[in-house]
Amino acid sequence: MIAKHIATRSRLLLTNQPDISGVLRGRGGSLSGSGTDSKGKLSFNSRTMKLSGDDSSGVEAWFMFNTSWARDGEARSDYFFGAAGLHYKFNENLAAGILFEYDSATTKEDAAEINGTGYLIGPYAAVKLPDQSLYIDGRVLWGASDNEVTPFGTYTDKVQTERMLANLKLSGDIKMENFILTPNLVGSYATDEQEQYTDSLGNIIPSQTVEVGEFSLGVDFAMPIDILTGNFTFKAGLDGIYSSTSISTGSEATSSSLEEWRARSNVGFSYQINENIDMDMDVFYDGLGSDDKYSYGLNSAVGIKF
Repeated sequence: MIAKHIATRSRLLLTNQPDISGVLRGRGGSLSGSGTDSKGKLSFNSRTMKLSGDDSSGVEAWFMFNTSWARDGEARSDYFFGAAGLHYKFNENLAAGILFEYDSATTKEDAAEINGTGYLIGPYAAVKLPDQSLYIDGRVLWGASDNEVTPFGTYTDKVQTERMLANLKLSGDIKMENFILTPNLVGSYATDEQEQYTDSLGNIIPSQTVEVGEFSLGVDFAMPIDILTGNFTFKAGLDGIYSSTSISTGSEATSSSLEEWRARSNVGFSYQINENIDMDMDVFYDGLGSDDKYSYGLNSAVGIKF
């Protein structure tokens, strides 16, 4: 139960990581939501806030958060993720700083329940190749989590873990005559180590280490379409994703692992009403090629410069 919870939270950590290249591309404030009849997500992104310096360099800050929920019969899960960054922008091609992340996760199934909160902190950087629309960004973070485990609904144990996350992304814009292609390559890795403990019944619960890796290769397509007012853009995207999960238990390192390939597709539009307000909407399907794991839904977002 504990390992499953840690693995799920590690995958959510990777999925919710902020786009660091936005500090060079330009971040605008936005609020977005998506959902189906059994799950939903709400996200907020701040604009990049200038704290000192001029337009081309100086100290800047930003923050974002996502909250999501899912229901499946009597089982439920809730997840919150927040991140804040403080960096120095050296010029239009380089920024580096410190990233802090906080998350909380609740998983409940029948009488069993796990609640946990955790943090990660570490350096991040974003680089744009001069005279090229090619961006490289990355982060390495370390932290810990505190968890309360109620396996049978009768008693609650406290469990601590130590964790680490690394992420590297390469993305760029290829401008054609009538459209823009944005290929991207992302590699992510997270590990979470649960310490050995003795539960309320006197049983020794061995240590466990969960490792989650994800590698994705994709391309986004954007084509502006002339309309009477505002700016309308048709958008589509396709990503191929490889993910692996490994769980090692106890001093004898008994382990299990799971690997899978899947694809994610989306299609939609963006509409810029004026220089301060824009909106996005798309439908997505995640799980192409997977026999039993898939999700789909509608994303909608409103961006407001403030």
